Amino acid sequence: MNALQLDKINTRNPRLVSVAAGVASIGLFLLAAYFALLGWAERPGYLETPVRYEVRFGQSFGQIAAQLEERGVIESPRLFSFYARMTSFDVAVQAGEYDLPRGVSPVGLLTLFSTGQVVLHSVQLAEGA
Repeated sequence: MNALQLDKINTRNPRLVSVAAGVASIGLFLLAAYFALLGWAERPGYLETPVRYEVRFGQSFGQIAAQLEERGVIESPRLFSFYARMTSFDVAVQAGEYDLPRGVSPVGLLTLFSTGQVVLHSVQLAEGA
């Protein structure tokens, strides 16, 4: 097939070419957005000092995200919630008390909350009581 024949194919179906270009553009945009979201999730967070945070039983993920923003742990509760929903971390969060390390990333928070690495408290009982 020579260049003249290729040119005729393109001019016969300009609508098809436009649709294909549009689909390709949308695909590239979605791919770029996906990789940007992955980069955001892995980026160190804004927490400057370690914080103890409690996830209460029955607490919604939206409430958790809003509280984390108030404490300066995350910057965007909507983006945090969106990423958690896309990766199914939002349904894996376990109630408990957590020590959040300095600079923890969004994916680090979600991993911590979903694996249940809670703070363990020691209890001492008096003998014979």
